Amino acid sequence: GYGLKILLDTDPCWWGPEFVEAHPATALWVIRSVEVSAFDGHFEFPLYFPKMQGQIVFEEISAVFCARGNEYEQIPVSQVNYEWINFQKPRDGILIKGELADGCSGKLVFYVAVKTFGVVDEAHPLYLKAQEELLDLYADVPLDGFGWDEPGKGIGDLSCFKAGAGFLASFKKFNGYELRPNLIYLDHLDGTPKAVKVRYDYYRALSEMNFIAQER
Repeated sequence: GYGLKILLDTDPCWWGPEFVEAHPATALWVIRSVEVSAFDGHFEFPLYFPKMQGQIVFEEISAVFCARGNEYEQIPVSQVNYEWINFQKPRDGILIKGELADGCSGKLVFYVAVKTFGVVDEAHPLYLKAQEELLDLYADVPLDGFGWDEPGKGIGDLSCFKAGAGFLASFKKFNGYELRPNLIYLDHLDGTPKAVKVRYDYYRALSEMNFIAQER
């Protein structure tokens, strides 16, 4: 008699962290770019972790580019020999050092991915399947609706880019090309037609990822 409505909040921030702990492959990746100077192929640089919930660990070097005048040439990651160690001061991060097989010198741009066990990759098939199973638990409940609060949240650091095993596969499916070789266009080469396209495709893929997850 009070006119109350029943809504199901499926926001993954409530159950995503526990799911990621059980299924590490579904952890959200965050990719950050770092400009580095190489001398005779040798490089060393710190990467500070973004401010996100959950444990954060190194995942991969996603791509490396070398500046060639006004252009950037991709260096295959297979030609980059490196090692990394964790540090905690002045803030949590990792130190990456190594050398390039071709011994080049000059400006490099590294794109480094870390993953967090506090946020789930909403495009990962395992997560989408688990969400459907969660909704099935309420199949016999006469709900008035369901929703998420702030579906785009997850990163409080705008200098990073959301990614993940599921998202990268979805990006290729949506756009017909791989994101890793085109990461340079997300924060360099401003105003060029390719940068405009890649940025549009990237943020559209993020929106599609949220739409598909909520549609289920």
